[in-house]
Amino acid sequence: MRKEDAMHLTEFDLAQRRKSSARFAWALGAVALGLYIVGFFIQR
Repeated sequence: MRKEDAMHLTEFDLAQRRKSSARFAWALGAVALGLYIVGFFIQR
């Protein structure tokens, strides 16, 4: 498979990627917030 073939994404593919990226970002944010809160309680 050539590199040019791999880069031809349809609008649907891009929408799917955006959706999964947003979901990943939210999950990452939730984990970070969880760790922050847990760390806050562990210190005291």
